[in-house]
Amino acid sequence: MVSEDSGINQRGIPTHQCINCGGEWFKVLCRFEDYEIAQYIVEATCGDCGAEVDAPTLPDHPFWDAERKEITKPLPPLDE
Repeated sequence: MVSEDSGINQRGIPTHQCINCGGEWFKVLCRFEDYEIAQYIVEATCGDCGAEVDAPTLPDHPFWDAERKEITKPLPPLDE
């Protein structure tokens, strides 16, 4: 089990990958409606190292178009 106080505090920088360990799994609080995630709280914890993170939302995506309300192109692969 991961210690909740391990890692660095990355709050304030929404991310889809942990800066501390590179992990891509996060623990978040969420609410379900009709068996789907309806809402979630962005204060999260890295599932691998326990670092505090802010989970991303669509407007945090670098290619988010606010007028069209969509992502205009995908992010490059992580290994590039």
